[in-house]
Amino acid sequence: MADGKYRTLKELEKLTGDPQSSISAQMRHLRKPEFGSHTVDKRRRLGRSGAAGAWEYALSINPDAA
Repeated sequence: MADGKYRTLKELEKLTGDPQSSISAQMRHLRKPEFGSHTVDKRRRLGRSGAAGAWEYALSINPDAA
């Protein structure tokens, strides 16, 4: 996720082989000070019909993190 691209939990699951629940938990950890206080942005991906689809996430690395 360090490339800053938006991906859904399903896409991350496919890339990593980890379950979506674990990926979601790890993204929550990335926001915590002890894990770098990184920013995890989320937005709705539009579906084919133009309606809101799945959530997608992007990571912004905290430049002050050690």
